[in-house]
Amino acid sequence: MFPPQLHFVVARVLERLVFLTSVPIIVTLLCTCGATSRGAEPDVVGVLALALEEDVSATIGLSPEVRDKLLDLVHLREMDALDLALRLRDLPASERSAQLAPFRSASEQLGLKLLTTQQRRSLRAIRIGRQGMQSLGESDVSKQLKLTPAQESDVGRLLA
Repeated sequence: MFPPQLHFVVARVLERLVFLTSVPIIVTLLCTCGATSRGAEPDVVGVLALALEEDVSATIGLSPEVRDKLLDLVHLREMDALDLALRLRDLPASERSAQLAPFRSASEQLGLKLLTTQQRRSLRAIRIGRQGMQSLGESDVSKQLKLTPAQESDVGRLLA
């Protein structure tokens, strides 16, 4: 029905489309724009993506110098994550997220060192506020709220 050359082209386009849609993080990471013109990738840099949002940066009192350092760190970490993202592209989203967790945690630790104690507290409060009820599923939040095991179980069931 179609010439063989067209089948080959369509197959290559579909192959490429499947690749790109299975790994949206790669599309973001390959973007040549700086982190100031697009959001940082939370799957890779965690809460640092939130800290770089202009309103959050202002709320927690980030100086332009510290914000620039965070932007540089986020850019480096996103570039470092490219290889990892390529290796994880065929995994289901939940597994991909679990595999990225150690990298994300390391990224957060590096970035949070640049913030003062008060800035870290403010950022944490903003993150919890934005997550709402979802934050109750985090062990550190449930410990801080002194939830009983039965309450933690209820929260887990309600969030599932």
